[in-house]
Amino acid sequence: CGAFMLADSIAAHRAKEQNLLALSKMISENTTAALSFLIQEDAELVLKSLTAEPQVVYAAIYDESDELFAELHGHNDKRPHTLAGLAELLISSSTSDIRARLVSQFATASLVFIISAFVAGILARWLRSGIWTPIEGLVNVTQKVSSSKDFSVRAVKHSNDELGYLVDEFNGMLENVQARDAELERHRAN
Repeated sequence: CGAFMLADSIAAHRAKEQNLLALSKMISENTTAALSFLIQEDAELVLKSLTAEPQVVYAAIYDESDELFAELHGHNDKRPHTLAGLAELLISSSTSDIRARLVSQFATASLVFIISAFVAGILARWLRSGIWTPIEGLVNVTQKVSSSKDFSVRAVKHSNDELGYLVDEFNGMLENVQARDAELERHRAN
């Protein structure tokens, strides 16, 4: 589960990087004229279009002498992008959406684990009562018969399934052995 979360996180970071690159290219194309004619208001207007992207927290355009030309304080990946040789664009993006996604995935994985553990506990109880208890009873009877040679002891049948059939057959075998012992005792007595 952790491997899937890690792979998803890496994929989300790559997708964010691709999105920032696409935004950089769009801003680059739309601010070329503003930079060429030094119209700062037009460059700021283009940067304001980045407010549609909630993860963009900062964007700035620097002119060819590395002076701040326009900036936007939006909603911290720093990805500078050269604008047609005239300037450089810097977009800073938040990764809070990726973190929120990881937290959500962790919560989901935890919930699945808890539910699975609960179901496993119920299944273990069912197996204990439906399978282990009858087998344990049969084992106890075999040990008692083996140690005391008392063939009158019988195993308790808990169900009419394969285990119930096994108990019936075992009890039938004990009856046969007990009958043979009784017959041998009668022959010895005569």
